[in-house]
Amino acid sequence: MADESLAVLPVVGSLVFIFRSLGLSYQEVNIALIGKQKQNYRLLRNFAVYMGVAVTVLISILALTPLADLWFINISGLSQELADLSYLPLKIMILLPAFTVLLNYQRSLLLINRTTGPISAAMAVELVSIIVILLVCVVLLDMTGVVAAALAFTAGKGISTLCLLPRQSAAVRGWRSQAGR
Repeated sequence: MADESLAVLPVVGSLVFIFRSLGLSYQEVNIALIGKQKQNYRLLRNFAVYMGVAVTVLISILALTPLADLWFINISGLSQELADLSYLPLKIMILLPAFTVLLNYQRSLLLINRTTGPISAAMAVELVSIIVILLVCVVLLDMTGVVAAALAFTAGKGISTLCLLPRQSAAVRGWRSQAGR
């Protein structure tokens, strides 16, 4: 079952990537449009929130309804047995597109602030988190590969965004204090 489980990972991952792709370019968009005085910060922040909610709702509609069958069986051509292995990982990865939007938004704010060190640190924490979670899930909990990978990847992205929250907040506070002078 482990081989079959891992065989569906590219199918699940590509579906999730469709929704993640909306957030991948947001870093460049935010940098380009925030303005010299950061006057568009609030508008771009709100757009990031709306986009995160929208991609979460859209992927949830797919993951939690019979539309998942349409994707896995009819479009991707998986057998019912392989499709059955795909539903749980897709549900686990529902928040991944929103994490992608948030992470790229956070990174853009830090790049604008010329504070890039935390981005590398958060990536390192994400990598270590993914490895540790994979090891725990596969070795200690004996989970199937695709479920362990979905958990590890989603948790790793979530942990990475949490690592950047304090620096993101500090950057925005700094802008506000400079604007108040």
